[in-house]
Amino acid sequence: MSSGLPCVATRLEGSTDGLIDDHVNGLLIEPDDEAGMTASLQRLLTDADVAARLGAPRADTVLERYSIEKTAALWLAAYQELSTT
Repeated sequence: MSSGLPCVATRLEGSTDGLIDDHVNGLLIEPDDEAGMTASLQRLLTDADVAARLGAPRADTVLERYSIEKTAALWLAAYQELSTT
């Protein structure tokens, strides 16, 4: 995703669904759905418009949510909270 490529991931509540918004910045499939994975990958490989829409502009998602500045601040806040309890 940070490279601007479309992502396909298994929907894991609280994990992948926190990073990927289905059909917005990637594709989510249900766990153990081999046919869904195949169809999603085939779609991205054969439809350049969909691949571009889900990929190139979505690197912003990673920068907005997971930049080093943002994650460092969150880790620091967590450590500070733990040290005061």
